[in-house]
Amino acid sequence: MKKITDAVVFLLFTYPCGVFIGISFWLSIFLGITKVYGWKNFPSWQVKVLVVSNNPSLLEPIILVGLFFHQFFWRPFKYAPWNMAEKKNYGNLLFCPARSRLILIERGNKYSEARGLIRAKNILNSGGVMIIFPEGGRTVNGESFLASKGGNRIRRFKSGFARLAVETGATVLPIWVEGTDRVFPNGAKVSYFRFPRFWKKVVIKLGQPLHFKHESLEEIRQTVEAAILELAD
Repeated sequence: MKKITDAVVFLLFTYPCGVFIGISFWLSIFLGITKVYGWKNFPSWQVKVLVVSNNPSLLEPIILVGLFFHQFFWRPFKYAPWNMAEKKNYGNLLFCPARSRLILIERGNKYSEARGLIRAKNILNSGGVMIIFPEGGRTVNGESFLASKGGNRIRRFKSGFARLAVETGATVLPIWVEGTDRVFPNGAKVSYFRFPRFWKKVVIKLGQPLHFKHESLEEIRQTVEAAILELAD
């Protein structure tokens, strides 16, 4: 019964929301507001994909869904991406339409984080697409950073995504996003209470897909961190 209810909620609310995001995303590309580089690296129509991105603002869990628009438009149940997101930011009424594709976790709550990773693992093993932000929050809120040669920064990644990669055999797609913090400015107040500056430029860079088998979690973490910082420059 729960599966039927979830499917109805998805078709009535989440899918239309995703279509709106997808159309808006491609419209922004057509207008030159959003630039996407590295389309040749996009794992089109592949199952079991783990998208790993930096997290400069609250916009990334929304905008990155647009990358998969052509897939989930035709096959929504199979290719509609899942997001692992922080409950305090995405657990309100504003994001209710997307709730059936959100794994909400409480940062710092080990039980909540572990439960979220288990669910993400099950989704990947069933062939799903998962978007995750292993900085553990927005970049601006971090304390321990890694920097590229060009001066771009990310917070040190948490190792949960590495465990997902090695235990599921998922294709890891590293992504660098910049400019979203100008669309949804960070500050003392949560960004979605500010008027979004949709005219600001956003750049998304897709890296080469990575596959891991026997590497340690630390090796995976460092490899993906390096890949994303290389994209940044």
